[in-house]
Amino acid sequence: MNNIGLLFVGLVVSFSAIAQTSTDSYSAWEATVGAHKGHVLATAGNLNYVNNAKFKVGVALRLNTFIAKDKKFATAPAILTSGVKGPQAMFKPDILENIDTLYVPNITTYSVNLAVFLEYSFSNNVAVGFDIDVLGFTLGNDFLVDLQEPLGDIKTVHAMPTRFNLLLVSDNDIGTLNSELYGRFKTDNSRFYGKAGVSFYFSELKTANKLWLDNNRFRYKTPLTPLVGVGYITTNSLF
Repeated sequence: MNNIGLLFVGLVVSFSAIAQTSTDSYSAWEATVGAHKGHVLATAGNLNYVNNAKFKVGVALRLNTFIAKDKKFATAPAILTSGVKGPQAMFKPDILENIDTLYVPNITTYSVNLAVFLEYSFSNNVAVGFDIDVLGFTLGNDFLVDLQEPLGDIKTVHAMPTRFNLLLVSDNDIGTLNSELYGRFKTDNSRFYGKAGVSFYFSELKTANKLWLDNNRFRYKTPLTPLVGVGYITTNSLF
């Protein structure tokens, strides 16, 4: 079975087991914004928690809006960046001679992804958690980008966002994915909550033609981006 099949089986089993131990599920609507070094990342989503225990598991449908300028996108595929495929790619150093770079003056993309949430509540009012996009799609126009090291007479090429997004671990990932490490808090008897933390975001482009080493995929990894947000807890849930 491939990686995505194993991932789905694991998620289904986990959600089913937790749902059987607690049916007190709930949902929330949430929006966050973060900015750091020439990029802005805004999100909006519907979170659905499987349970309402101290340790919570949930899924969300999340819209990510990414706006950036003057960014360098480097060769993306793991087989080029580290020479291997699979989870072991995260432990391999980059092969610098395989990495090419695109200069992107401006980019705006919109991605809709399914995300998984893991959260621990210290009390009814304070919790910490981690979330990560699993799969989805990205929208955005094609545009011209500059090659950092021109290939012969080729100095600029057309590029567009990679349309399909899929979590596969490290540089095996495909497309645009967001993850967050956060704390959230609310006052007694309030359905509103605040959220603060950091996000880590992958933005990926595909060039119209294959370039160095027959590659047309390039990725920008944001530094950790501070974020703040607000949410509203509802009584409705998918579960």
